[in-house]
Amino acid sequence: MVGSPAYMAPEIVMVEEYTRDVDWWSLGVIVYEMLLGMRPFIGYDREFIYDSIVEDEPCYPASMDSGALSFISKVRRVKFITVTAF
Repeated sequence: MVGSPAYMAPEIVMVEEYTRDVDWWSLGVIVYEMLLGMRPFIGYDREFIYDSIVEDEPCYPASMDSGALSFISKVRRVKFITVTAF
């Protein structure tokens, strides 16, 4: 596997077929990191990070802005369509 483990989507970690949605996952990790100053899935080694990505939900601090929480909630529910879906 190539890439930074903290930004990998679960499908890649589990070596399953994947779509372009994995790029949206990575973008979500970057946005989380920009908002909170830390990564949503952390660990002391690569395997621990992989387990966290597959099994855990990211934590959001109680002090997080409600607008940011609302934005993240909406983005997590969006299904992106492709031109071929038409």
